[in-house]
Amino acid sequence: MNTTIQDILINWNLQGTITELQSNTWEINKQYILKSYDDEDLLKRNIQILHCLHSCNVPVPQIHILSNGNDYLSNGKEYYLLMSKLPGKRLNSINQAPAKLARQMGSAIGTLHCAFQTCEKQFTFWDNNFLNELKGWIYDSFATNNWSYLAKETYLAVVDKLATAYPTLPKQLIHRDVHFGNFLFEEESFTGYIDFDLSQRNIRIFDLAYFLLGLLSERTTNQLTDENWLIAVANTIEGYECQQPLIPIEKALLPTVMKGIELLFTAYFINEQDDVHAKDAMSLYHFICNMEADLTRLCM
Repeated sequence: MNTTIQDILINWNLQGTITELQSNTWEINKQYILKSYDDEDLLKRNIQILHCLHSCNVPVPQIHILSNGNDYLSNGKEYYLLMSKLPGKRLNSINQAPAKLARQMGSAIGTLHCAFQTCEKQFTFWDNNFLNELKGWIYDSFATNNWSYLAKETYLAVVDKLATAYPTLPKQLIHRDVHFGNFLFEEESFTGYIDFDLSQRNIRIFDLAYFLLGLLSERTTNQLTDENWLIAVANTIEGYECQQPLIPIEKALLPTVMKGIELLFTAYFINEQDDVHAKDAMSLYHFICNMEADLTRLCM
């Protein structure tokens, strides 16, 4: 594999130490990140986002162009993008400083959303509708499984609650994969954003809900307490609103959006025939149901 990647790097007049980070991502000399794609349209969308965010002074990887002026290398059916490596690393836990780190994450998400609003004016993105997903393929996944994970009436109650206000929820370009793996920190200070593969136009509260749900994985790995998670919820919202305010209906529907996301994950794992992870997602769904009163109090 290293020989192949070395051959690719020649196109940027680079050579040196190569470290495989993922099956399609490599670190070069601890200074660059090389990423391969098999979907050229997805790559072009990411390039547009990176250029736009960079022009807005948002800390994202800088693209290193080829000698012919192109942003990426086409190599048969594969495409390669070389970027600078941002300072910082992925956090493993929020548990040691839930208020401080959550406030920074909220602020970082809010800052990114403000910049995304500028990007939306420059080009068109995939316009996704979370409510339609819940009414469509997610519903079908539960139905095909004979509602063995959740009663149909309970499912429809979540969808109906979201549907009553969905047209009024602010929609814009979002990251869609907000977690500590894609937001970098150095000595507990935020340093930059990576990985816009899933970016799409959707309800903006999705990013906040997704991040807060992701923290719940620490309940088992890092013993994140319910109290610290609620502290993180309050401070994430506070940090976000330092950049731009949420409207009341977004705050009111945050628990519902969280439940909807866990229904999405459950449906995905049902389709993958992964009963263990489907049950894990349903466990988080029930956790949010049990915490809904506290969440509502914090959000309002």
